[in-house]
Amino acid sequence: MSESTRLTVLGMVRRRPRSYGYSLVDEVQRWSGPEGVVPAPRAVYKALEVLRDGRLIEPLQVVSDRDVGGPSRRRYIATPAGERRYEAWLSSPPESFADLFRRLATAREDDLPELVELVVTAEHQLIAHHRDLRAPEVGSLVKEQAPWEAVCAAALAAAERNEVASRATFLRDLRRTLEDLRERPNAGTVAP
Repeated sequence: MSESTRLTVLGMVRRRPRSYGYSLVDEVQRWSGPEGVVPAPRAVYKALEVLRDGRLIEPLQVVSDRDVGGPSRRRYIATPAGERRYEAWLSSPPESFADLFRRLATAREDDLPELVELVVTAEHQLIAHHRDLRAPEVGSLVKEQAPWEAVCAAALAAAERNEVASRATFLRDLRRTLEDLRERPNAGTVAP
C-alpha cells in the first residue's frame, strides 16, 4: 500500500471524524477521476490499521454502535500528529495527477488556500509542459511516407499533447471554482 493511499484515508478520517471502515470504503467507491485515484476496499482497511498503529488516528470508545443484528463499528478520529502529517502532505507537491485528485477529495474547506496553491502550481506546470511538447503532424508524415516508427511516435506525442491540454483546462476551471469558493463569506471556516 502506498503512502498516498494511507494519507488519503487519513484525510478522509480528518474530514469526517467518527468515520468507520465501511463508510470510508463506500465513499471512495463513489469517487471518479483518473486511474489510481480510488483506493481498493482492502487498502482502506489496511490503511486504517497502519494509521492506528502509527498513532495518526485513534478509535473512539463507543459503547454501542451497531445496526440491529449488525457488527459493531470502530469509529476513528485523527490525532494531532495525524493532523500535522496530513497538513504536511497537503502542502507538498503532488507526485501525480491522481495524487492531486486524492488531496482534493479529502480536503476540508479550511484547506482552500493550500488547494488553490496546489492547483495553480499544477496548472502552470502543465501549461509549460504543453509548450514543450512538439510533434510533427501525423498526416504530413504519412504523405511523406515516413517510417512506421516515426508515424507512431508522432501519433503518441499528439495524444500526449491533447491529454496535457485537457488536464490544463480542467485545472484552470478547478482553480477558478476554488478561488470563487475562497471569496465567499465564511470561506475557510469549518462548520460546527
